Amino acid sequence: MKFCSLPVHLRLNSLVVMLCRPLLGLLAMTFFAASELAAEAPAITSIFPPGLQQGSTVEFKLTGKPGTQPVSVVSSSNALGEFKFSEKGDQLTITAAADAQPGLHWLRFHNAEGATSQLPILVGVLPEMTEKEPNNSAEEAEKIESLPILINGVLHKGGEVDTFAVTLSDGETLVASVDAHAAFESPMDSVLQILDADGYVIEQNDDDHGNDSLIAFQAPHQGTFLVRIFCFPATPNSTINFAGGSTYRYRLTLTSGPFVTSRTVTSGKPLGWNLDKADPKQLESGTTSAFHQIHQLIAKQNPVTEADAAKAVQTIPFAVSGVIEKSEELDVFRFTGKKGESLQLRVQARAIGSHLDPVLKIRDSQGKVLKEFDDISRKDQDINNAWKVPSDGEYQLEISDRFNHAGFRYVYLLTAELNTPRADLTVTADHFEAKRDKPIEIPVAINRLHGFNKELLVSVKNLPEGATAEAVKSEAKGDSAKKVTLKIDVKNAAGFQGPIQIVGSIGDEKSEVIATSPLQVTPLTTSDLWLTIPAKPEEKPEEKPAEKEK
Repeated sequence: MKFCSLPVHLRLNSLVVMLCRPLLGLLAMTFFAASELAAEAPAITSIFPPGLQQGSTVEFKLTGKPGTQPVSVVSSSNALGEFKFSEKGDQLTITAAADAQPGLHWLRFHNAEGATSQLPILVGVLPEMTEKEPNNSAEEAEKIESLPILINGVLHKGGEVDTFAVTLSDGETLVASVDAHAAFESPMDSVLQILDADGYVIEQNDDDHGNDSLIAFQAPHQGTFLVRIFCFPATPNSTINFAGGSTYRYRLTLTSGPFVTSRTVTSGKPLGWNLDKADPKQLESGTTSAFHQIHQLIAKQNPVTEADAAKAVQTIPFAVSGVIEKSEELDVFRFTGKKGESLQLRVQARAIGSHLDPVLKIRDSQGKVLKEFDDISRKDQDINNAWKVPSDGEYQLEISDRFNHAGFRYVYLLTAELNTPRADLTVTADHFEAKRDKPIEIPVAINRLHGFNKELLVSVKNLPEGATAEAVKSEAKGDSAKKVTLKIDVKNAAGFQGPIQIVGSIGDEKSEVIATSPLQVTPLTTSDLWLTIPAKPEEKPEEKPAEKEK
């Protein structure tokens, strides 16, 4: 190149352009790379408050990184909607329909980069409020103006205590109930106390339903009483102080009105406190606000009433819910069995908030005890066991409490069904983020139960156009009998955010096994899996080689 033929200032400018051109290209590449790196999937781990009342609109604080906007929300229920993020993306406004189903719902946050796991959100029917600090001491107790009320709170740090003051009449029964660990996996093991106006503890409870607390307190006189809540970690550690942190969220119900703890579907009988204050028709139909915290005993297999089950001889499968109301009570149910049948016998009690420590005995028609079942494990006092019928005939199932305790809190759900060969499919996550440069691999665990020895063809449903995943065979024996790996190739697919399903097909049979993933609230699972495929990179126009200067 000949610069001498140009004026000096033009020669210098040309030299600067030539020297800077690669640097400018590098800076541009760095800028676009940084822009791509800056885009993040949402990493929201929890919301506060943990729930909202039917028919209300509430602004929720999001814990974790909100991710790159725009972020969208998918709900497990159409009754939750009108989602609106704050400008910073760290808060979200949600509206619950007036007829939203009370109980647990799920939210998933997603954008073009990825998605969160499904997060729990509770819908209640009582008026709600959020606790206000400071309220650590009796002197600072937050005054509750009217009952009933549901208080959303956080034990923000170790050593924190939240205190509330309520006024009760002589003989009035206050029910104070915590929903936290069992309801939405808050990491707290709560302790609940009732104190008099001078700060002396009158009653205390922990572990009423799981790690959550409940007290039904009858006021000995008219006056002000204090309700105090604190906690220890649900997973014990070396800390000897009260626990706390941003995730130590709770919902505390305070009511002197009707409060239902459970309702047996097979009898329709509601159980709880202050039920005489409820409208009988609403109580019978389940539409009263008393049902704000309820463990409904749902019998899926041929439900029968406790009274009918006690009289008639049942055939397998069947289910019955009942109550051990009197000390040393035995509930007996007769059934017919055939030699060699494998039965699965379950008694759910602690899992549904019951105080029953169930014992299940199997007797023959002459009353001889053939088998006795007790706790599943040291940490699980319910019953879930298989039993093989020794011969054709009539048998009895006998339920009692281990320590002969009784009362309306001692409810149970008994299920008896045949064990048939089957397979369960599970994956460890409920959302997957694909990359364009290589297929995404999804390991699928296969649990073969009760002699299931057929081949399974495991595949992915609802993939977008251009995404492919070859079905993988799970043989009856060998390594693939227990685990296979699906590979989803997305190089030819457009950007995608949406649900997929992983299924196992059994030969020529029409039946399918749908894979599930654990949810945040143990032991719940979901088959609603989510796939994110990044948008195709924009094709860059070919750069023409620079012409040489003459």
